[in-house]
Amino acid sequence: MPRTLLTDELWSKLLIILLELGLYDKSNLRRTIEGILYRMRTGCPWRDLPASFGKFQAVYNCFNRWSKKGIIQEIFKKLSTDTDKEWLMMDGSHIRAHQHSAGAAAHSGEDDHAIGISRGGATSKIHLIVDACGNPLEVIITAGNVNDVSIAPELIAAVDLAETEVVSADKGYDSDKLRAQIEEEGSKANIPYKRDREEKNKDMDWYLYKISVSGFALNYATPGGLMGGEPYRIMELSPRIGVERATSSVLLFVMTHIFSHFWFWLLSIPLFILTQQVSVFMAIMLSVGCVFCLTAIWFFFSGYKKGLAVRGMNLLRHIPGVKKWACRYIEENLERLENIDKQVAALHNQDPKTFFSVVFIELLCRVCSALEVFFILLVLFPSVNYLNCILIISFTTLFANMLFFMPLQLGGREGGFLMSVSGLGLTANAGIFVALIVRLRELIWTAIGLLLIKVSKGK
Repeated sequence: MPRTLLTDELWSKLLIILLELGLYDKSNLRRTIEGILYRMRTGCPWRDLPASFGKFQAVYNCFNRWSKKGIIQEIFKKLSTDTDKEWLMMDGSHIRAHQHSAGAAAHSGEDDHAIGISRGGATSKIHLIVDACGNPLEVIITAGNVNDVSIAPELIAAVDLAETEVVSADKGYDSDKLRAQIEEEGSKANIPYKRDREEKNKDMDWYLYKISVSGFALNYATPGGLMGGEPYRIMELSPRIGVERATSSVLLFVMTHIFSHFWFWLLSIPLFILTQQVSVFMAIMLSVGCVFCLTAIWFFFSGYKKGLAVRGMNLLRHIPGVKKWACRYIEENLERLENIDKQVAALHNQDPKTFFSVVFIELLCRVCSALEVFFILLVLFPSVNYLNCILIISFTTLFANMLFFMPLQLGGREGGFLMSVSGLGLTANAGIFVALIVRLRELIWTAIGLLLIKVSKGK
């Protein structure tokens, strides 16, 4: 039995649309729809359609008849009515024409069957605009040698941008005329410039760099860790992408950052066991740390799928001192918090591969940060082990984050370096030396970040 696509839930919704369009609910209707979807998904010839879908002639005749009557198009329009148009995205994709259709253009007169000769041979191109969740809104099929930007105005004109904040596309859509069209519709174009106009991308790149460095500086200089930098990032991004979108993006960034920390600490446990002598006390501490990290990873992973805004505020309702404020805040902003959670989940679910790539890069940065400690200790101990430096960074960041409520984490990082270095058999002087150098580097970047805030205000 070949793989099918329609679950009972999906079919129950689709059947309502089919009946509204005047189709008769035959016993084989679902099987016929599955056959059409199978052929669209695999691209096989109609006569090679598996027998489990019925006679291929019957499936083809239904598809052909519905296409001529416009029923397929009506189904598409019905399915695209309930969409999230806050963000729209455009792109085009080539499809190589089957060898049996390669000569269709030569015998069709004015109708070229959307087949053109490009570098990939005889190809067609699908031009698609989708909503924030990836649901298609408009589709245009052209010959493969048609440029994306030439079809983009038609795609934009076919979609109502009244509810749209941003229209995104790659640099293949670089056109001042297209940007003007999008802005005339009341939306904003998020389209990068091509290389020959690269100077116009510098403002965007530097802006993101500025809020990243400045956010780090505020987090570093204010008590509470994330109480300074993240509100600043949300405040800076809100005028450009809206409050809810800015909040969900920053929240996802913070979650990914913390998520990678827990993975780093968890992976440091087996590294410690393999490289160091483990006492009974240390074995107990490592076990507790392992359980703690696994629990936190599960909590955050579930938060990525469902969001953490509502869940986080519900936790605050049980903390003395902020209990009343949290209850009042949830009552007043419940809808906004739920929307933020939906957007966090959407950002995660749209492209899981990109999400896990970001987490991996964050984790790799933690491992690479041990190079700083390695080169510093290399001055004092030519035989220093890089694996030990990874353990030093792991323990130091864990200890420092436990003192997140202190400005500049004063004493946390220094104490972490001293204890971790001593625990690995190195001298206390080495720990002090490393702590001072790292602290100096952090203070320099904090000063740069605060200066960037001042410069932006001056402008």
